[in-house]
Formats: sequence, C-alpha cells, structure tokens
Amino acid sequence: MLFRSGIMVGYSYLGTDGKEVAKISLQGNELKVTCYYKNGKKSVQGYRKNGLLEGDYIEYHPNGQVAEKSVYKFGEEQGKFEVFSETGVKLEERAYEKGYREGPETIYYTSGKVKKKAIYTEGNLYGDVIYYAPDGKVLRVVNYYDGDPLSIR
Repeated sequence: MLFRSGIMVGYSYLGTDGKEVAKISLQGNELKVTCYYKNGKKSVQGYRKNGLLEGDYIEYHPNGQVAEKSVYKFGEEQGKFEVFSETGVKLEERAYEKGYREGPETIYYTSGKVKKKAIYTEGNLYGDVIYYAPDGKVLRVVNYYDGDPLSIR
C-alpha cells in the first residue's frame, strides 16, 4: 500500500499467478478493496473512504474461513472485533471506540471455552482480569486500575 500524509493513495496485491500486480493509484473518495490468495479465495475485503478504512473489514484464512472481522470509522477501529481459527471457532472478541479498546474482551480456547475475560476503558485494563483453565476453573484473577496491576489472587 502506498500512503501520503497518512492517507492511502495506492495499493498492489498478488495476482492469481502469485506475482505482484502493478501499483493501482486510488482516485475518487470511495473504494471497495478485495484481495485474493493464489488459490482464488479471498484474503481481505474492506472499504476505503478518503484513503481511510471505513465500514466492515474482513480478513480470511487461505481455506476461505473468516480469520478476523472488524469495523472502521474514519480509519479507526470502532465496534466489535473478532478473531476466528481456520476451522471457524471464535478465538477472540472485543470492542473498540475511536481506535481504543473499550468494554469487555473475551479470549477463547480452540475448544470454544473461555480462556480470559477482561474489561478495557479508553484502551486500559480496569477491574478484574480472570484467567480460566481449559476445564473452566479459575486459574487466577488480576485486578487492574488504569492499565496497572494492583493485585493477584
């Protein structure tokens, strides 16, 4: 991708032959971008407005399964962000507001069971971060204030 003053002004990608295609200059305000793996399956799909990411943004595993889903507003992550395994199991779920982590975050084992729960405020950890064993038992709890750990139990 080519950027000028922090704004995307062009891009390139690998063609079906595995070689980089000639740089594509962006003209106009809005653009839908879709990139593909050599196997023909999508690798990325998103939208750009005035050179910045805008709206739904999806990355894919080479097998076609969704790898990550997120939403952008004015080039910053906004709303739900999810990560998935190659088999489609949700591995992470969190939220963003104006580019900062905001609200609950849950990390999962590949079995789908909860591995970690946390809460963010303006990008910093607040309150209890709970770590779970694969069987669901609590391993430890770390209490945070403004991103700094206060206690471990």
